[in-house]
Amino acid sequence: MTLEKDSAFGNHYRMQRLLFLSWLTVAWTATAAEIAFNRDIRPLLSNNCIFCHGPDEAERKGDLRLDTEAGASRVIDTESPAESALILRLNHKDPDEVMPPPDSGRTLTTEERQLIQNWVAAGAPWQEHWAYVEPKVDEPETVGWIDRFLDQSLEEAGLESMSRASKSTLLRRVSFDLIGLPPTPAETEAFLLDQSLNAFEKVVDRLLESPHYGERMAVYWLDLVRYADTGGYHGDNDRNHAPFRDYVVEAFNENISYDRFIREQLAGDLLPNATQRQKIASGFNRLNMTTREGGAQPKEYMAIYAADRVRNTGSIFLGLTLGCCQCHDHKFDPYTMRDFYSMAAFFADVKETLVGIQKPIVLLDQQQTQRIHDLGEVTAAARTLLAGDSQAWDTAQAVWEEKEKPTIHLGWQQPTDVAIKSEAEAKFEVLEDGSLLALGERAAQDTYQINLPIPEKGLSAFELELLPHTSLPRQGPGLAGNGNFVLSECEIWRDDAQISLSEAI
Repeated sequence: MTLEKDSAFGNHYRMQRLLFLSWLTVAWTATAAEIAFNRDIRPLLSNNCIFCHGPDEAERKGDLRLDTEAGASRVIDTESPAESALILRLNHKDPDEVMPPPDSGRTLTTEERQLIQNWVAAGAPWQEHWAYVEPKVDEPETVGWIDRFLDQSLEEAGLESMSRASKSTLLRRVSFDLIGLPPTPAETEAFLLDQSLNAFEKVVDRLLESPHYGERMAVYWLDLVRYADTGGYHGDNDRNHAPFRDYVVEAFNENISYDRFIREQLAGDLLPNATQRQKIASGFNRLNMTTREGGAQPKEYMAIYAADRVRNTGSIFLGLTLGCCQCHDHKFDPYTMRDFYSMAAFFADVKETLVGIQKPIVLLDQQQTQRIHDLGEVTAAARTLLAGDSQAWDTAQAVWEEKEKPTIHLGWQQPTDVAIKSEAEAKFEVLEDGSLLALGERAAQDTYQINLPIPEKGLSAFELELLPHTSLPRQGPGLAGNGNFVLSECEIWRDDAQISLSEAI
């Protein structure tokens, strides 16, 4: 079964499985006698001591740090644990000496104090912050240990296991999990009829091979890396990063290794002999919000974009909270403001439009390039054919014109019997060429009613032509101050009934 055999981190579903097993392993050992610093001691120090004895120099008391091994060792005596300053202050009866101080609002239970004392007695073994500890997956010792662990947990919570899900329910769940689509009736029927022991394994393998699998997994990653079709600021203008989206889908479908997946996105364009696909992958660096606002300052947004890339790289790839360091040294994690801007230098050579439209980067693969070439040849041949003489086309057009001659009327005719009136009571002068010139004061808006006879042979179209005149403002065609004339609406009536032009014809 692929799900069981393949543990590559390039596959989100398999990665989820490994992380799930890691969590179960931690939970399984939670009741063990051995004390784990990160699990049992660090949270107690962090919640009760670090505010006054941590990395924040402004709040630090007694020049004592308990967030580092070197600092904690100053108040720990592993040879005489009970005489350690840490233990003595935790158990002190004097409210002026006990830690945490009563007015801090923090307190340790008797069990928590005993846990810290047991840790000191065990030699105060220290662990780096969990973010820097390489994750390990413990192999289960016996078959079925997960079931026993879950049964025990349910029993302790006073719950009972649900009955086994039906095959159709299992199929529906795994289909939505892996491809985001329900199973088809045919797939459901085939699974229900398959009575083999590995029927479910075969379904999982089939779904992992589906192209929809990459689409489903890409949803999570694209959300994480803040993929969007618009810029985010102000007008939120459109932008197109579809090639990067396609890269992510293909990466999941091909199950590439996780380290390669990250490397290509952060610096695919810098790899030796980088392929077009690797350059597209580095489009991750273009997924920050961008602005086109006219008054925006490029240098300001250069700093904004750099800070955005540092924050997101820390949270997405490193599991670190670096945003606080943009303005000051981190108060609870070992990162400084200098660290933040040193990391920003990694992105200093990203060539990008700071304010304005991002320049599109069109990188085509070999198949797309060949397709464009083929279409170019087709269109070129069509243009050549259309530009040349064609006796067959000329003959066909002459036949059509002769056939339609009795029913079509080409050419424009200027009506002579025209009546026009204005709701604003404008006056009109008929000029020598038959055109009408509006006279008098200009109205903010006016409605002209033009009455003209329909020719005996019918009306196929009409044209209202606006002509400039030297007597009009700026010698324009209208009475507006700038010589403009705006026609906002036109209606056609016949015998007091509104009709369409097609009816008039």
